[in-house]
Amino acid sequence: MLSNPWLEPENYVSKSTVADPVEGCENLKFEPELQFGPSPASEGGTAKADEPTGATVGLRVPQPETGAATTQPGLKDLVMTLPKGMTVSSSGADGLQACTNAQFWPSAKAEAEEAEHKVPAQPSAAEQAAAERREPTVSAKCPSGSQVGTTEVLTPLLSGAPVVDGIPTEGETLTCTKGNWSVEPGSEPEEVSYQWLRNGVAIQGATSHQYQTRPVDEGKPLQCQVTAGNVGGSSVAMSRAQVILPFTGVSTASEAPPLPPSNIGPPSATVSPSDTASKGEALKCRNGAWTTWTSSKGAEGIPAENFAPEDFEWLRDGKPIEGASGETYTPGSEDEGKAIQCQVTAKNGAGQTIADSAATLVSPVSSPPPPLPGGALRGQVFVGQPECAPCSTQDDKEGKIFRLLM
Repeated sequence: MLSNPWLEPENYVSKSTVADPVEGCENLKFEPELQFGPSPASEGGTAKADEPTGATVGLRVPQPETGAATTQPGLKDLVMTLPKGMTVSSSGADGLQACTNAQFWPSAKAEAEEAEHKVPAQPSAAEQAAAERREPTVSAKCPSGSQVGTTEVLTPLLSGAPVVDGIPTEGETLTCTKGNWSVEPGSEPEEVSYQWLRNGVAIQGATSHQYQTRPVDEGKPLQCQVTAGNVGGSSVAMSRAQVILPFTGVSTASEAPPLPPSNIGPPSATVSPSDTASKGEALKCRNGAWTTWTSSKGAEGIPAENFAPEDFEWLRDGKPIEGASGETYTPGSEDEGKAIQCQVTAKNGAGQTIADSAATLVSPVSSPPPPLPGGALRGQVFVGQPECAPCSTQDDKEGKIFRLLM
């Protein structure tokens, strides 16, 4: 490993070590939740027998709520077999085009040839294999006639939370990114504002996307909260904390402020970020998986019982709801069409930090809806070209005839 400090970037130190083998993988449990059924009527779905229907498949891999628990492994691959008695409608597929591997995984060479208004040459096996491993990935160039569906991926890894960049020492300038927000038609943010927080409290006048640290910030956690809004409303997203070190770069503190949840067990007001709530339907806020650190014990998870009712605050359109604290909140008529979030504060001897949940829209949803932090990673589902010619019964069993590319 080669590393260098922020304050002396030219001073590199090289260290080597042998990592211990990874153990305990057999203790991880993969217990996904699966939903399958007809799509809504507006999307071509029906429950009537002997009639073609659109289908909706939902796969959820829930993660634990505590930092000390083992997590579920990530999804590597997905193979779907249609239920007995259900098959792809040949009439519905009439006129469909197929997407080739070269169209789904375009190579840099093919894109260059298209830019020169040339017909791309058929890639060799080696070129196609390289295109399928291309980084960063590029969008597929499948014909529109080959699209048969859409896909959405909701994951805390794609939370879209703002990020604080810069050297965390006194006198340096920190920059807060805008974060990622929902991209539903009409719901794009029209206004974005910033608020910097020290020790979980708003810093007066610190409302720019940049902030120059001061002596008063030393040893304190700094965070940036971004509010995005449009005519439909607004919601907020909070960055992770940056602890400002003394200018010497040496911290003698025996305890660090709480670390907010990252990719495991973030605060949540509903079962999933895509859920909508209704008037009179109680929402429950989970505190999420926090971590605290001390020099004597190292890193430890913060138990749920350490959070008091006043550590939970409910937000409407990104602003605190008067009198709404505690783990539960019941939306009223004033919440209809609004984005509801819960904000959780964790404390220890070194300070306090804040984390926001995903936003939950209370039905009926306004048009356009307010921008929401993160949002789903959306894509398309295409019919792929068969991998056999001619094809056999065995090819059908191996999925080489009817291929779906996502």
